[in-house]
Amino acid sequence: MSEEEYIYDGEGRFVDPILDFGFKKMFGEEDSAEVLMLFLNSLFKDEPDFEPIVEITYIDKEALGETKNDRSSVFDINCKTSTGKHFIIEMQKATQPHFTDRTIYYISRGIVRQAQKGTWDYQLTPVHCVSFLNFVNKHLEKELVNSCGWTNLRTGRLVSDTIRATYIQLPLFDKTKEECATIFDKIIYTFKNMRSLRDMPFTGENSIFKFLEEKLSLANLTEKERDAYEEELKVARDNYAALNYATSEAREKGRAEGRAEGRAEGVLAVVKKMLDKGKSKEEIVELLDVDPSVFSSF
Repeated sequence: MSEEEYIYDGEGRFVDPILDFGFKKMFGEEDSAEVLMLFLNSLFKDEPDFEPIVEITYIDKEALGETKNDRSSVFDINCKTSTGKHFIIEMQKATQPHFTDRTIYYISRGIVRQAQKGTWDYQLTPVHCVSFLNFVNKHLEKELVNSCGWTNLRTGRLVSDTIRATYIQLPLFDKTKEECATIFDKIIYTFKNMRSLRDMPFTGENSIFKFLEEKLSLANLTEKERDAYEEELKVARDNYAALNYATSEAREKGRAEGRAEGRAEGVLAVVKKMLDKGKSKEEIVELLDVDPSVFSSF
């Protein structure tokens, strides 16, 4: 199943949290702080240096310097612990070139913002990026959760917790509702399957899920919210349809002609259609695994 099919095939009663609108509803609004805090504490509770998060403060999303072409939802929060930590939470819907460099860039912005004028001993508040991925990244281990940090490469020992990144590869979560034993499993199950759920699971086990049942119900959206959500859903489906059509057309042309020349023409046709749809050269190289020299034909 492709990453786009994974996102948009549902006809459930709730907003899809993989889309920007739903992700913000579930994790990025003030009244969602308890949901996010519960999730983060369940994600990190088994780490040796774990400190429970007891308070969350949201920071202006624009501080991260997002662009309209960035295919992700990103928001910035401060989490209160005994030492204080700073988190960047994002939903990355599709892979892109230099994916891990992008994470480093966002973390670095959080580090640089802490610089102080005058005498300063360089003490930093840790910045941790948590990324929900709607794909399996080829540079990560094929595990649901990848935790990355500033470590000694020979021993694996953590040298500093100032810079951390955690990736959650959603396609690798395959547990059924009955197999979800931990709060982390239950939140990920709900998050991943929200788009097709008819009823919110686990509502009798934790009040958080009852809260999500009310907050994320399509029936409870205002008219303005519903219009915004439907517009985003339409754009997402249109983008998938265009990419799927172009890819299928190229494959069919290559099969029909059965020659290297035909396959090359098919690839060029795909590249042209993707360029016409506004895809960048970097995105096309990543998605089709073609040589950058292909663009010299246009």
